[in-house]
Amino acid sequence: MSAEVTVDQVVQSLVATHIAPQSRPSDLDAFLQWARSKRISIVFVDLPSAARARETLAGCATQIGIPCAHPTGFLATSVKAAFVKAAIAAGVDEIDMGLNIDRLREGDFGWVTREVRQLMDVSEHAIRLVFTADLPLLLLADALQGCEAIVRGGGEAVCTAWGYGVKSDADLIKTLASRFSGELQVEASGGIRTYAVARDMLAYGAYRVHSGHPDAILKEALDD
Repeated sequence: MSAEVTVDQVVQSLVATHIAPQSRPSDLDAFLQWARSKRISIVFVDLPSAARARETLAGCATQIGIPCAHPTGFLATSVKAAFVKAAIAAGVDEIDMGLNIDRLREGDFGWVTREVRQLMDVSEHAIRLVFTADLPLLLLADALQGCEAIVRGGGEAVCTAWGYGVKSDADLIKTLASRFSGELQVEASGGIRTYAVARDMLAYGAYRVHSGHPDAILKEALDD
């Protein structure tokens, strides 16, 4: 591992997610108020909740992110582009943009590069795009080539899993962070439920860690 990660680094690197079909407006409000009180760097909600999040978080530094095309990335590129435009109009700061997992499995990396380039062009850097796929499901060579395709398309960040039953792979995080240092920000997601795991992912080179259990991670961090 690299230099020891501090509690402050874990807190600042935490991406707190609240996306659940059973969630009620009161649940979302409680989550947003919690994120505001803890000075969470960024929260992820769904697009229809973005306006409510923007209103609740007004005046604080917490940013808003939303997912698109999760978990398979099967939406047409034109639909993803329209989503990017809608997110910018809604005042969203970041999108976890799903990559087509079948294109990655099939080795169609030229297609991936073209899609990334199109979406980066549409974004005009008015919003941060983090290209996301369940990379642990791929052969390592395909995961590496997929990340190379993102770089060729002008992408600047990758998230290694959606977290729907796919866990973060520590070896993959280390490999990608080393191979793409200075080219691609590598974000860890999937099964990160404890402070120790979040800390380790950052030590392995992850730029940020995503979790649907941020309250538990923060409680452990402050008790550590």
